[in-house]
Amino acid sequence: MKIITGAVDAVRRSEWRKDKTVKGSRYALLKNPENLTARQEAALVEIVTRNAPLVEAYRLKETFRDLYRQPDWTSARGFLKAWVLAARRSGLEPMMKAAETIKAHWHGVLRWHATKISNRIMDGLTSLIQAAKRKARGYRNHDAFICLAYLIAGKLELGTHEVTQSLKGSASFRVGTCRCP
Repeated sequence: MKIITGAVDAVRRSEWRKDKTVKGSRYALLKNPENLTARQEAALVEIVTRNAPLVEAYRLKETFRDLYRQPDWTSARGFLKAWVLAARRSGLEPMMKAAETIKAHWHGVLRWHATKISNRIMDGLTSLIQAAKRKARGYRNHDAFICLAYLIAGKLELGTHEVTQSLKGSASFRVGTCRCP
């Protein structure tokens, strides 16, 4: 969505140079319609009546949101193909560029329908692992770090573990296929 909202904002900026009544409408165009204030709704109505290129960019943005409402991968693929075609035909340079970017990342965009994992979730997991790395201030080996990452971010069955005693007297345990010293 960041690429699409960036394209809408670029269209808004280019239209602002031609039509000063667009001033102050940035958040009315970029926010989801259900989150608009009364003032932003009024600004959006004003834009709809006056500025055709901006309305087209806004329509494309809102239509793209429907991608995540598609029931399965096949229908999402068809929807995305139609959206890219509509964005190309819009004649708006920022929207055409956004369509090319979406097309370049086609499989990643559609992967959401298989995994339902967004960047927010992945960023959260990365943050947890980075915090564990900082807290430990280094590990003796890479296996220990990988095990800790699995323990923090994975959903491991900790009830099925076995503890073994090494010759040196230190205990180690095995979780799933990961051996943690």
